Amino acid sequence: MSFDHPEIPEDLTLAGTEGSREPTSWRYLTQKLEQAVAEILLPGPAMISEHDLIKQLTLPPHSIFSENCLQSPLDLFQTHFLTFHTLYRLKNKWLQEHNLVLAMTSVRITLYHYDAEAHSSHNAPVAADPLAEYYLNPKNLFDTSAADVEKLIRDFWLMYVHPHQKQSALDTLGCAPDSDAGQIKARYRRLAMEHHPDRGGNTALFQAITEAYEVLKVYYSL
Repeated sequence: MSFDHPEIPEDLTLAGTEGSREPTSWRYLTQKLEQAVAEILLPGPAMISEHDLIKQLTLPPHSIFSENCLQSPLDLFQTHFLTFHTLYRLKNKWLQEHNLVLAMTSVRITLYHYDAEAHSSHNAPVAADPLAEYYLNPKNLFDTSAADVEKLIRDFWLMYVHPHQKQSALDTLGCAPDSDAGQIKARYRRLAMEHHPDRGGNTALFQAITEAYEVLKVYYSL
């Protein structure tokens, strides 16, 4: 696979040293990230969180990401993608060159030595990773807009919001199950104004109304 993308789009502001307005070549950026991640991971620790790794990439001597690289949903996605793109490139490289296994999950990044003689072939760490194809394709970075990221976030939360939470939220707002987005939004605004603590309303009730609306925002794309 070729990684020679001509240059990073101008609106991809997080990629590069903070304050720089010059477009950064894709080759240069990936090489710089690989070098920085290697300097962080190879000496240790054997385990690190993605957040801590990104934090180190914002600090000298690396200073690849700006300090506000996680500020907006799009910034967060781009920073996460670039980080995992780099990790997956190094994963293949380090296994071949250093006999090191780089394992990534949503919680932690782990690096350990792989002893081929001590393991049978059926558990060798070279099984196909469905995420590798996604992160190793820069097109998935350049073609993802802010609207796409918002949809990804909504779809993610839909997997975790249990159906009973939707009905409970509707009950809290006093909305019928067949209420549409406009009716729910109007009902929320009326209740929020009526029960706002600054207007003498009950704080606990106001919080319950707000939390119910947050749940329904996921379902109805409010």
